[in-house]
Amino acid sequence: MTRRTVVVRMLAVVTALLLPCAAPAVADTHVSWLDPYVPANGVEATYSQPGPWAVTAQKAFGCCDSTGAAYDLWYPADLGVGGFRHPIITWGDGTFAVPSQYDSLLAHLASWGFVVIATENQQTGSGVDIAGAADFLLRQADDPASVFHNHVDPNAIGAMGHSPGPERSMP
Repeated sequence: MTRRTVVVRMLAVVTALLLPCAAPAVADTHVSWLDPYVPANGVEATYSQPGPWAVTAQKAFGCCDSTGAAYDLWYPADLGVGGFRHPIITWGDGTFAVPSQYDSLLAHLASWGFVVIATENQQTGSGVDIAGAADFLLRQADDPASVFHNHVDPNAIGAMGHSPGPERSMP
């Protein structure tokens, strides 16, 4: 073995041993999944906390979407207090998901005054049954026997969801 080969090999070993000790070329951006999330100030900090309304959740509240699946609802317990008309959110699950998998999120939205409706249909990608959920809730709002009578805003309807859930729910 030549002297040059020995020197090259020694440098390779020293480099390999020291490389883990070197400072990174860029700042360490590693975030541990165990680190607790801390919201930024302002709007994010406000809305990351529960809202002012107590929430009522009703599973299988009404029937049925185009597949025969029932609707689940989350809404403020004191609907319509002071004449307030609540905005509607229709929720679309991802494929093969069910609304109960998103219970915490949907209850959180209701705590901020939204009436949230989700079909138990696990194939909502077409959007037909998500839009149908809004129609169902609007019919409830017109029914004097319904808890939603005159308490939802028919001009404030939004759609959201996971994966293909809300994709084609609104024109």
